[in-house]
Amino acid sequence: MRKSGLLALLALALLQAQNAHADDKAMWALLKTPGHVVLLRHSNAPGATPEPYGIDLKNCAIERSLDDDRRAQGRRVGDAFRKHGITRGRLVSSQFCRALETA
Repeated sequence: MRKSGLLALLALALLQAQNAHADDKAMWALLKTPGHVVLLRHSNAPGATPEPYGIDLKNCAIERSLDDDRRAQGRRVGDAFRKHGITRGRLVSSQFCRALETA
């Protein structure tokens, strides 16, 4: 893959739609062009204990889950994408419930 075809925007997960600035227009414009990638980490999932290897990923009740604030954070990120006209793309996520819920 060409270097110019890949733009990783780390920390976009921290972006809150209400805190977007006018000088972010260039970033949003880039995301509308082919060949750009956004990397997002799941929203905060409280708890310090990592899940054990081999966990049943279909049982969300035994995983660290998003709290209400972090669910709202995920919605704000999605709203920001829609607000800036980013409506198409390919979404890839891990199978952890918190990642799927953020996505």
